[in-house]
Amino acid sequence: MAKHPIWKNNYSAIVSTVICISLTIVQSVLFLTQSLAMTWRGTLIIIFALMFAYMCSGLRPLHTFVAGIIAAVLTCIVLGLTAKHVPPWVLFNVMILGNLVGLGLAILTVSTERVRFLQSRIIELDKKLYEILNKHLTTISQQDTLTLLGNRRSFKYQMEEMIQWTQQSQSSLAVLFIDVDFFKMFNDVYGHQQGDLALVRVAQTLKRHISEDDLAIRYGGEEFVIVLVNTNLQESKQIAENILQDIRDQKIVHEKSEISAYLTLSIGMTLYKNKQMAYDEILNVADNALYESKRLGRDRLTYLEI
Repeated sequence: MAKHPIWKNNYSAIVSTVICISLTIVQSVLFLTQSLAMTWRGTLIIIFALMFAYMCSGLRPLHTFVAGIIAAVLTCIVLGLTAKHVPPWVLFNVMILGNLVGLGLAILTVSTERVRFLQSRIIELDKKLYEILNKHLTTISQQDTLTLLGNRRSFKYQMEEMIQWTQQSQSSLAVLFIDVDFFKMFNDVYGHQQGDLALVRVAQTLKRHISEDDLAIRYGGEEFVIVLVNTNLQESKQIAENILQDIRDQKIVHEKSEISAYLTLSIGMTLYKNKQMAYDEILNVADNALYESKRLGRDRLTYLEI
């Protein structure tokens, strides 16, 4: 019933009316009692009824106060119609003062509950903010600020996880070591700002050719590393060739390049299968393959077997 929309919308009006009528009846009956002892007991009953209305009705304190005052007025009307004489100070102490005390207690209770609620919300928000900031700082510490790829700091941990997964799944893992050809000359001619833009374009190219499960990082300077999981030699070679061709097709002008009028890449690659090797040993094979690509004239892929 409490979840019914009509009940929820009219709860305040209904309960206020019930309180008003109930208090009017209780107060009228008790004040009309002829026994003085019963009258004093009745005042206590009225006070308890008022406190109950304020503390347990679930209404806003002001709504309960209005209902209590209306009940007091109606009680006075009933007493007037029945010619029952009750000392004014009794009426004031019981009904008016009782309502004021009830209002004060209700406001104090609500205020305390609100303070506790706000404190709990602040603590909860503080925890969430801490988690968000901690996650953000972790991401920043593991991300290259220029290219938004992973950085060298996080590479060892990620690479070791991939090696472990490869061993468990009996699959293969390809490592591509990538270098931008004659990049120092590019920076000298076009400036560091254009050099940064070129690195960003290279990073974007790498991301286009790998899946979400693969890893691409900026290893340092103009060097990048890609790790392809659950792949084979043919697939990984094709991805490397596609990256080389993509950069060629972009035709990023490089007048000082000794092999082309445009920016090019050199790639060294190796394929890791289920062997007991450290990540740096695998990376070293790919690095040697990269140097072989440079020795053979750059703008090419060289594969070395582990």
